[in-house]
Amino acid sequence: SEDSLRTLHYRTSSLVVHLSSTDTTVLRVLDTVVTIAPGLYYNNSGRVIPAGAGGTAYLRATASGHASDSTLFTVIGPKLEFSWNSNRVGLGQEDDNEYVTTPNNVLTPLVVTLTADTTKTGIPATVTIPAGSYYAYFNVRGKAVGTVPIIASAAGYQGDTATYVVTTPRLTHSGGGTLRNFEPAQT
Repeated sequence: SEDSLRTLHYRTSSLVVHLSSTDTTVLRVLDTVVTIAPGLYYNNSGRVIPAGAGGTAYLRATASGHASDSTLFTVIGPKLEFSWNSNRVGLGQEDDNEYVTTPNNVLTPLVVTLTADTTKTGIPATVTIPAGSYYAYFNVRGKAVGTVPIIASAAGYQGDTATYVVTTPRLTHSGGGTLRNFEPAQT
């Protein structure tokens, strides 16, 4: 506890403090009542946990005869991640089995939105990570030459961005070697 100038002072008697959240979907208060004991100016036993939704919420502290106070908490969701950071594909070609992941298996199906310049790459608008899994596969097709950021987003999760570079396709000839004149043809 402190005075109006925010100078800390030791308590001469117990002070009961009530804790609450301005948004219980973001921040859950486990200990809604804590006591500052005589001889102390603080109590650090009030516990809070993320409540499942990302966002911001204030933790409010109130006590009889005292001005209330609050502290802002920001809760961020787990991060989605692509299976690559930067990749290449030729115009008119396709990479199969790229994927997006979550850190842990999801309990219910999670729809992940994929965003990109679809004039340059062909990707699905969404993929679904099934319940009991942590990833979903998809294909990336080169449609026009250029660099394309691809963004993954889902409710309650931090997004991820990875890049595809669509290049001019090329042929690669393999083989070669030494041939002997007047011998049968090699294939």
